[in-house]
Amino acid sequence: MAYDGADNAGRAIERVTIAEAAALLGCHPNTVRNRVMAGMYRAEKVDTKSGPTWMIERESLTDGDSKEVSGSDGPLGEPEPPLRGGSLPLPGLKHWRLRKRLSQKELARRAGLASHHLYKIESGRRGCNPETAQLLADVLQVNLEDLRRRREDALEGKAPPKPSCRRIPYRNVHQAYLRIILNWALGSAYAAMDEWEIEEHCEQSTWEDALEAIRARKREMDFLGEALEAGALRDPDLPDDVRAFLEVVLGSFPDLDIHLLAMARRREPTEEGHEALTKAMRDLL
Repeated sequence: MAYDGADNAGRAIERVTIAEAAALLGCHPNTVRNRVMAGMYRAEKVDTKSGPTWMIERESLTDGDSKEVSGSDGPLGEPEPPLRGGSLPLPGLKHWRLRKRLSQKELARRAGLASHHLYKIESGRRGCNPETAQLLADVLQVNLEDLRRRREDALEGKAPPKPSCRRIPYRNVHQAYLRIILNWALGSAYAAMDEWEIEEHCEQSTWEDALEAIRARKREMDFLGEALEAGALRDPDLPDDVRAFLEVVLGSFPDLDIHLLAMARRREPTEEGHEALTKAMRDLL
């Protein structure tokens, strides 16, 4: 815990690390990290002896969960009016999420939002800033006005079943071989990275470097797709675990790439970077 500066009333600002915030909230540190990335808490990254560390204003841990709103009973089909402060209710979000056969967790991942934050928006417990609302509309490939309209059928919908995770034997070996092949052919091997690994790479990069990583992944996926279209996946001598690994790698595109761009876009303070990342996301949708 640390004290840094003072607020308008002259009181010292108490800051906590992600681990300390998780202990105070009774949740996993990754949940706190996702909320920080989604802008739910007031935080800044500072240099410490152990490296760059997020420091969160302790007071904002409660503020982040207090910005709740009540739902509206307006007429069906009419866009809900903005809430106080300009935030938008999205009563049609659940309908369109289910129609696109996405779980809350998957939609949150694609949009770069914390699942907890998306749940509150979808359930009507809080509003959504116009920028995030437009991002959700882009990810779902609908008009923003569609998300602002209530839909009765959303009340009865159920989330699609969660896909079962595939356990692939010798995954690290397959990744090593894929890394060698891609580096030899294209000079990059982002497709051979684990999801957490490329997330960390993009988080520590400038928006230009993150965008280049996504473009490199696109070239790598095109290369793999062309090679596999030639019949590699249909080769009866190809081991099942290799086939499964390649299918998972190809299946990660473009969802993982959209997620990475959304996360970089949320962190980017400059208008130039924001616009470039937004355009790259829309090109992949």
